[in-house]
Amino acid sequence: MFICVTVLIFFAVENLFCIAVLVCPDYVFQRIEFNNYLVSSFTNYNGVSVKECGEKCVEKAGCVSFSYKLDIEACYVFESWIWSGMAGASDEGLVTYWRLTEECPSDYIYNSTYNVCFKAYIDDTDRMIWDDAMGRCKNDGGYLYLGNSLEKLKVMKDLYGEATVVDTRVFVGATDVVEENNWKWLDGSAIEYWASGEPNNKKEEDCATLDFLKDPNTMISDFKCGEKQLSICEIPVRNYL
Repeated sequence: MFICVTVLIFFAVENLFCIAVLVCPDYVFQRIEFNNYLVSSFTNYNGVSVKECGEKCVEKAGCVSFSYKLDIEACYVFESWIWSGMAGASDEGLVTYWRLTEECPSDYIYNSTYNVCFKAYIDDTDRMIWDDAMGRCKNDGGYLYLGNSLEKLKVMKDLYGEATVVDTRVFVGATDVVEENNWKWLDGSAIEYWASGEPNNKKEEDCATLDFLKDPNTMISDFKCGEKQLSICEIPVRNYL
């Protein structure tokens, strides 16, 4: 769902949350599926509306996500992405939003058909463990790639499926490191399109990879988080509004 909030106008369209002086969108937030969970390292505001919570995020330098609890009008803003797989505590009724970027950076690739902004780190010198790869994506303004639709997996297959890269397996944005066998994409959406027999947790494999060589509907496998691998980053953009 997207919600759109403005200074002079307040309206909702699917899961978009938008803040603008006159017309939407100056600032847009997307409601994600990862909810009812509070992580640490937040700035808290009480007695505010969800619109005002979004405005607090806009006002705070570095804020990229916020969580809101309607029944107690509690607002939590974060300078990092809040994602499924982070350590935290259950908090029923908490809803989380990600801030969308205005446009895809020039060193990233933008696919307008599926509104995907991404960068593949696929040189041999780009190898990192999963946590470090996630940190690199965060420094870029995003997170590890979400293969949360067949179309987004097909984008990868079409670009890199000829195996011209040093390795065809890359880290993407999913892990069950906090709760074993609870596999979700970072936004909380379910993982589909596992390869046959996956996930198998062989040798404590808790991070997801995709394989360029496989068909899009069988691309995903689990892999050891601490083993250096190539990766793909994604930045959430709002160009489709």
